Amino acid sequence: MVICSPSHLPKKIGPKNDFSDACELADLLRCGRLTEVYHEDSPIMELRSLVSGFNNLNQMIVRTKNQMNAIFKRQGITLNGVTWNEWDARIL
Repeated sequence: MVICSPSHLPKKIGPKNDFSDACELADLLRCGRLTEVYHEDSPIMELRSLVSGFNNLNQMIVRTKNQMNAIFKRQGITLNGVTWNEWDARIL
């Protein structure tokens, strides 16, 4: 199996569909004109993966908090006698 980046492939002119794209890729592979892309297996790649996971987790937390805020505001729920809008302003 050869992994290649679409940016390294020559631009195709004309209509595109799965069959013609597959034929074009098969021809490029047969002629040896595909540039392989390698992913290194180093500690830096592991660190990048961990940072990406951390960012994804933070985005999910923010999204969930925003959804909870919207539900509480819509329902008019108060927290210890403070309206949700006032509570939200204190957090920010």
